[in-house]
Amino acid sequence: TEYGELNMYGMGLGYFTNAVTNMKGHGVIIPTDQPPELFFGNESGQLAKYPNDGWIFTGTIIQTGDEVQWWSSTWLTSAQFVPEEERVYPPKPSIWEFAEPETKNTVKKWVNEDDIWIYGTLGENWSDNSLPVKEIDSNKGIITTKFPSPKLLKKDMKYYIYNVLGELDKPGEYYLDRNTGVLYIYPTDLNGTVTFSNLKKTLLVMNGVENVSFKSVAFKGSLTTLVQVNGCINCTFELCSFSKSAKTGIGLTGKNNKLISCHIYQMGTGGVSIGTNKSYNAWIADEADQNLVPQNQVIENCEIENVGRINATYSPHLTLGGVGNLATNCYIHDGEHMAMSLGGNDNTVEYCEFTDLLRSADDSGLIYAGYALQRQGYVIRHNYFHDIVSSSTKPYDISMWYPDDTMRGWTVQSNLVVNTSGRGMHSNGGATHTVTDNIAINLGGQFVNFGWHESDLSGKYAWEKYDFQKYLDNPAYAKYKNFADLTPANYLRADDITVDRNVIWGTNGDITGPAFTTYASESNFNKSYDISSDPGFVDMANGDYTLREDSIIYKKFPEFQAPDFKNMGMYTGKLQGLLGENKAFLVGSPKVYNGWNPEAIT
Repeated sequence: TEYGELNMYGMGLGYFTNAVTNMKGHGVIIPTDQPPELFFGNESGQLAKYPNDGWIFTGTIIQTGDEVQWWSSTWLTSAQFVPEEERVYPPKPSIWEFAEPETKNTVKKWVNEDDIWIYGTLGENWSDNSLPVKEIDSNKGIITTKFPSPKLLKKDMKYYIYNVLGELDKPGEYYLDRNTGVLYIYPTDLNGTVTFSNLKKTLLVMNGVENVSFKSVAFKGSLTTLVQVNGCINCTFELCSFSKSAKTGIGLTGKNNKLISCHIYQMGTGGVSIGTNKSYNAWIADEADQNLVPQNQVIENCEIENVGRINATYSPHLTLGGVGNLATNCYIHDGEHMAMSLGGNDNTVEYCEFTDLLRSADDSGLIYAGYALQRQGYVIRHNYFHDIVSSSTKPYDISMWYPDDTMRGWTVQSNLVVNTSGRGMHSNGGATHTVTDNIAINLGGQFVNFGWHESDLSGKYAWEKYDFQKYLDNPAYAKYKNFADLTPANYLRADDITVDRNVIWGTNGDITGPAFTTYASESNFNKSYDISSDPGFVDMANGDYTLREDSIIYKKFPEFQAPDFKNMGMYTGKLQGLLGENKAFLVGSPKVYNGWNPEAIT
């Protein structure tokens, strides 16, 4: 009887609701609560949609709709800000023609469909969103949404139409008639299991708890975060799984907490979030933020996959915030957008493997952070990035490392990047970065791009809009190079950057950027060593990129610190390879490990 209602979701929703928080006062109701979900076995079901595979595209734009992001007080000083007296409620919707003749013919077949929705990236490929449909004129082939696209609607942008009973025609699809309570399903396996998830609560909440461990526990099935650890100390999750959440798997805050050898998958919004929480043991968060005291929280040897299946953009597999926290030996894969969002200070990402990410993105980073000049000290070292290709119209416009909006102080060292349609690094205005000892093979974009033009500055980079002034006089932050000396006159200078001892092969460009008048003379941009053949890998043909001691790279750079390839990725995965067809038994557990998945012994 509790069917919920379909909701607006996606990264683009923030541009909408943040701008019009008083919409309800104008008689406008925007559903945002997550509705129930259906799963076939371990796979999430799909509300019946058109087309079954791929996308359709926006045709001729009849009305873009109100660009409501400019209604937000954030843009009060911008020339594009729309004052209250000039707004119309509800906002003018988006209207466009179907681009494809087959779509026009298909919609004519839909009868009595009264709750149709669309999902896609209607304005920018890095901003997804869903919108309810107000009307479809099947004779003219025109679609009108109830609300405008959060980012300005453009022609030839991708989307699909869903929650259409008449399109229930493929295994894995379903439809819930909220008027009659009838659930229609097209199962993938007639002998399989079907799960209808409508729990609105977190499965496990720990507040200020100390010295508790969970081992071999499966947390699954909720419309919100599965596990929330708030301000806890010395708590561990080992050999656990987190799955089938409409939002996030686990939020980990506090000190000395660990997530070891866990599997996180089928997440609607984010995978794992590590950081601070001031509600419980507030002293931990305070000493981290004010004195940069490390929290020493660790995620180790975990696999995180299929994250962002509902909110595809800005729903990272791992958010690594707080101070002095570590992600090591993880395997992160399978996603449309970013893998990691960095926050806090002095956090490290090492020995991880990343693949099959940023699949439909542009202007996006696999490891990303932005808009917080005080958040520095990130170290990204000895990681393996491979086979990362975007299907967007700008596949070259993705990056493995992306300090955005003048972010500073990244160390990117001894990483290996193989086969990506985009870049190694894109720095948008940041300073004091160090990029050394990396190897990049077959990149569709430049190895490093410093894309900063002072002439492009807009109001969002105004000194008073950055929330970092209180850190400038904090002695703890004085360790960051030139940070305490920032002033309104120099804080946007992208200076003190070192790029040195890097190796590229088959890469579409080396170091590029704007006129270097933006940079101080102490910046050190040394060209990469551009090779044309195997420099001496142990067995590149079979994917072993360990560098031999007689490599020509060492002749060019005697001090070169090679990517430690043999120690990258999950060590559990290596163990499974050694075990072969054997089974692994966990002492004290009634389960045997058959590959990754634990099974009860019968």
